[in-house]
Parts: sequence; structure tokens; C-alpha cells
Amino acid sequence: MAEMNPVHEQPMDVGSVLMEVLFELRRVKGKADELWKLQEVADYLRYPKTTTQQRIICQPDFPAPTKIRTGKDSESGGKRWLAREVRAWALKHR
Repeated sequence: MAEMNPVHEQPMDVGSVLMEVLFELRRVKGKADELWKLQEVADYLRYPKTTTQQRIICQPDFPAPTKIRTGKDSESGGKRWLAREVRAWALKHR
């Protein structure tokens, strides 16, 4: 039996289904290399930002951040975490 597309209620051919799966896999893979701000890390872990900052990212095995410089001095800029590393850490600590 052909797969039904819930939006259009029309049968979907195998090629269309495979193209949608491929598109979704590429979308997810691209997000693995995203850099997250502290708020995005907190959102992913479902903790408040302050809890994430005070109790999570300070743990010795939490992924090290990348510091992005936005000015000439080394103090300007912000910390960012690789999404894939945060996800891997979360899976390890579930």
C-alpha cells in the first residue's frame, strides 16, 4: 500500500519519500556543527540559563567552549559550544 501524505492526502511514491528523508538527514547533519550560545545549551538541556551556567557547564567533563573574539582585545566576544558535543555529553549523562 502506498504511503499517504497527511498534508495532501495523496499517495507518495518511494522516490518522494526517499528525497524527503535525505533532505531531513542533511538538515540534521548541518545542525551538528552549529555553535550554541549558553541560552541554546540551556534550552537543549531544559534547564534555566543560570542553572546551566552555575551547575552544568562548569562540570569537568562538560565540553570546552570555543571563544569567539569580536574585537581586538581578548576579553571581548563570547563562548560557544559545538552542538554535537553538547548532545553527546547529554546522552552520556542521561
